[in-house]
Amino acid sequence: MLVLGPALAVLLAAIFLWLATGVGVTPIALLLGYELLFVLLPGWVAVESLVRWPGAVLTRCVLAAALGNALLAVAFAVTAALGFRGLLTAYPILALALAPVVLRRKWVSRVRVEAPERRWHWRPWIVAALCIAALVALALQSWMDPLPGSVASVSYGLDDVWNLSLAAEARHHWPLTDPTLAGVSLPYHWFAAMSAASASQVTGLSLPLVFFRLYLLPLLLLAVLGLCELGSLIARRPLAGPVAAGLALFAGEIDLDPVHGLTFGNEISNDVFGLSPTFLAGLAFFLPLLMLVVARIEAPAEAAGWRWWLVWLLLLGAAVAAKATILPVLAAGLGLWLLGLAWRFGATGVRRLLLPWLAVVAVYAVSYSLIYRGAGSSGLVLDPPGGIRQMRGLDPVTAAFHGHALAALLLWPLVVIVGLVGAYGAALIGLPWLRSRGGRIAPSQSLMLCLLVAGLVPFLLFTHPGFSQVYFSQYGVVAASAVSATGLCRLADSARGRWPAGASWALTAAGLVLIAVWIFARGSDQWRAWFPALDLAVASLAAMFIAIAFTLRRGRVAARWLWPGAIALIVVAALNTPLDVAPHLIDRVLAGQPPYVQAGKQVTPGIAQGLGWLRDHSSPDAVIAVNNYSTHRRRRHGPLPAADEYIYSALAERRVFLEGWVYANRSFQLGESAVLRGRREPFPDRRRLNDAVFKHADRRALRVLVHRYHVRYLVVDRIHGGATSRLARLAARAYSNSDIRIYAAE
Repeated sequence: MLVLGPALAVLLAAIFLWLATGVGVTPIALLLGYELLFVLLPGWVAVESLVRWPGAVLTRCVLAAALGNALLAVAFAVTAALGFRGLLTAYPILALALAPVVLRRKWVSRVRVEAPERRWHWRPWIVAALCIAALVALALQSWMDPLPGSVASVSYGLDDVWNLSLAAEARHHWPLTDPTLAGVSLPYHWFAAMSAASASQVTGLSLPLVFFRLYLLPLLLLAVLGLCELGSLIARRPLAGPVAAGLALFAGEIDLDPVHGLTFGNEISNDVFGLSPTFLAGLAFFLPLLMLVVARIEAPAEAAGWRWWLVWLLLLGAAVAAKATILPVLAAGLGLWLLGLAWRFGATGVRRLLLPWLAVVAVYAVSYSLIYRGAGSSGLVLDPPGGIRQMRGLDPVTAAFHGHALAALLLWPLVVIVGLVGAYGAALIGLPWLRSRGGRIAPSQSLMLCLLVAGLVPFLLFTHPGFSQVYFSQYGVVAASAVSATGLCRLADSARGRWPAGASWALTAAGLVLIAVWIFARGSDQWRAWFPALDLAVASLAAMFIAIAFTLRRGRVAARWLWPGAIALIVVAALNTPLDVAPHLIDRVLAGQPPYVQAGKQVTPGIAQGLGWLRDHSSPDAVIAVNNYSTHRRRRHGPLPAADEYIYSALAERRVFLEGWVYANRSFQLGESAVLRGRREPFPDRRRLNDAVFKHADRRALRVLVHRYHVRYLVVDRIHGGATSRLARLAARAYSNSDIRIYAAE
């Protein structure tokens, strides 16, 4: 009963947000039934059958949800590969058949994670509050865009449309290839796409509705609960778990700029709350994997045998299918930890996790060879200090000593420290006090720190046009946030009852000054230019504060003065995401505009209706050709038009002969900057054929498209592209409205 109230509050909050963003009662009921029968029920059976080591009830629930998602992905892939997708609807029957057998067994878990000195009866409500806050953040960042065809025009983010096209590919085809380049393979992590496709296939709900509103919410709740449980397991304190979740998800970068986001490149909040479904999906498996490792370290007798190994391998497979960067971080972190253990205790100290580490390495090697085919590093360039070079907030400093070798040699180490603190200092603020009050670093805590190092190494070594090396560091920071929460709780214990009288007034005054400066600067172009300098100054002060904290961490008197500073740093970081999102929404509303982007008129009702007609009146195996490659929205890194349009494969749910190509592996191999600026052409033959058909009505080119590439329909976007009127002589018109025209090519 203690958990029922908080769980009901989270459920009601989710339903309210769904209803407020245009989701009907029937889709909500279908999605909840799908999650219950296809995810939680099989996951619960798996946990009750396989998990024989200690764990709290909520820990078992997290493992059940993770295993349920992994097993469902296997079932989806198998039925799709066999060509019998309809069999997936019978999948829960197997779990129901096994449930009576499981119920007859004795439930083995008796251990609950709780503080030795007292129980936190309010912990479930704190966890529920974090879940609700995460849901609100998801709604504000990802659900403000209306569904396709429901408004006069809307333009979606590039990543959103790209991921929707991948979900459409998974919904209809196997093996999976690049839907924007028919016939071209796409080595990629496909779990998030299969998750959305599976929900759409089973419930019968439209794929855009599932993708834009429904399927991320359960994964987000799983990530929040996983962080809460991992933090409590690491610290052996109930409150440390919610603190870890708050630090990882809401303590963003040191950035007070309300005009531009990502000053120091910390994208964790953005990625978790909808920008990167693959990162969130990976987090849903990464955290349970860490729980398994902790169980193996702290309860080796119980966490042994074939059952632990089966769960370990299943979650490893799911993790590698969810995000390619997880296993390299896990392998490097475990390897570093084992080396430290071997150096301290000899060979006997590493036996417990040596074989699991070898399993991680083996699974990653197989996945790199079979799933990613060696293409996972496209676009990565060895250029230390890597991600630091791409931080916009450090541009003034790096530009100042550019060309001065001695100055660069002296200043780069300081720049790296300030950049890392600006990005992740708030999430890791508790690390200085990890060993305060006589505390020691437990083996599981040292492992989380090794994972942090493993994630930061590629972040500091490589650059990538899309800043994708940040995913290595983000998983490391998420793991280390559990340790940071431990240190922060120890600092709070030291500072309890010793809050200086003037500290509250100082923090309040500083907050009022910052708010006044922010309001004034928002309305002044002159003052806006000072925001980069302000962010750099605050990040530098934060770096100095953390250095002082490491120096004075053992002093009980120092805790009295450092505690307010730590809270202030967390508050500033927590304001980062609201400052990135809210001002732009407010500006649009005050200007009488809708809160979503309309630039480029990417999707109008006419375009949505035409592509919907094509989806409903063509074979899933049909290939289409389109006359437009660009959203016609200006990009910072290249002139118009950028080849960044994926709406046709996303909404028609059909493979396209040639659509946008900025995310193609070939573009990264040639150099994304050169491709965007038109200096390199990744698919010249396809483009010549496509242009010959739409611009010149070339009958020979059309025959090549039909017979070699199996093109069956020609789509003319009348808003964003042109086509010769002679096209009607080559193909019969199948559908037409004011925004789109579709021809049958056979």
